[in-house]
Amino acid sequence: MDFLRKNMFYVSLASSVLAAFVLTMIIGSSKGDETAASVATRKALQEKMMTVTVKPLINKTVLTDERERNDKLRQQASGSMQISIQHNCEKLTNKDDKSSPLLRYSSGEPVFPLDRESLKGASTYNLITRYQNQLKSLTTQLRPITPYTAAELEREIIRQSRLLGSKRPATETPAVGGAAAGAGPAITEESKIEGIRVMRLKTASKGNIYVKEDALDPLISGSRSSISPAELWWMQINLWIQSDIIAAIAETNSNKGDVTSSPVKHLIKIKIDDKYVGGKSVGITTGGVAAPVGVSPVPVFSPAMPYDPTMSGEGATGSTTIDAGASLTNRTSNKNYDVVRYTLTVVMPTRYIAQLQWNLMARNYHTVLNVSDISEVKDDPAIYYGNEPVMKVTIEGEALFLTAWERGTVDPKDPAKFIYPPLMPVEILKTLPQTALRPEDSDRINKSDAAPK
Repeated sequence: MDFLRKNMFYVSLASSVLAAFVLTMIIGSSKGDETAASVATRKALQEKMMTVTVKPLINKTVLTDERERNDKLRQQASGSMQISIQHNCEKLTNKDDKSSPLLRYSSGEPVFPLDRESLKGASTYNLITRYQNQLKSLTTQLRPITPYTAAELEREIIRQSRLLGSKRPATETPAVGGAAAGAGPAITEESKIEGIRVMRLKTASKGNIYVKEDALDPLISGSRSSISPAELWWMQINLWIQSDIIAAIAETNSNKGDVTSSPVKHLIKIKIDDKYVGGKSVGITTGGVAAPVGVSPVPVFSPAMPYDPTMSGEGATGSTTIDAGASLTNRTSNKNYDVVRYTLTVVMPTRYIAQLQWNLMARNYHTVLNVSDISEVKDDPAIYYGNEPVMKVTIEGEALFLTAWERGTVDPKDPAKFIYPPLMPVEILKTLPQTALRPEDSDRINKSDAAPK
């Protein structure tokens, strides 16, 4: 006992160590069981994952299908572009079709693509005359009405005077001055009114549309001693657009009897801009054709029609530049297409406006920007439109010319060759904004500038 008292500290320490050891063994045994269970679970999960087939991140079948789909889309896009090009140019550039609106030399060969040596030997007079004749011939497809002449009206008035005179009573008092009975002032006025009425009806039955004398918009009027490639190009653009407009009117009026049943009854004016939207004008001087010396300007439809100095004669005006400001589409010439604006003024019932617009836009790449003016039509004793109310309508539009055929397309397999030979002269390329030029356009300009003058 004495030993225990003397060594109580060491005995207590030994007891504490033994108790701690026993407690540790008990706890360690419990944690060991948990660890073993956790390891077993992880091993089972690992074995299960090893049975799963490892798949690639990209499915090769899906990738192949996507590549094939993209190739088909590219082919379809290329085909659509080819169809678009053909739609845009085939009616305009078919040199084998003699009715195609192409500027031609006397030999019948198209002026574009431009052969400058051929141009040097060509007659400027013949080029301009052929262009003006082509322009005038466009309206023949409309079945235009030929206005009656003063002589025809006079003969009809005399005929009506006789008819009305024969219906007067035989006992009527002779007119002042010894004139025959029935020939007094009242009968003369009545015969004039009846004569005009009859001539209006006769004239209206002879065609589908009235065409004002200066309805078309010739780029160059009269003769010239010389003509530049730029002026020739704008003569061609002018002819292309007006041929489309006239064709659209003809289609709108197809299968109609005469002007009284035609949707478009009167072609008043076509105006074509002489520059591309976003580009610069080449400064073409147009101006009207003055009446021959000693000949007074002739009214368009009848002697009774008031003379308008803007119709013909010395007061005639040339085409004007249409405002190239903001529009419905905000299109400007670019690397894919060039844009030219125009206006068309006609007389027609308003219910046919949509039909005319559709025929114009379906004809080629035309867009109707605005119907800017719908106004009443002044009564004209020489014109008869029928019983349906009509209005004067001005349509603002724009025409697109795809650069692939207009400026040409280089063959990717042989850069020295063209799939479509360039029609647009270099002089016109230089008027376009820099952002609208394609690499091949810039190359043509650089080669032209470097060539010996």
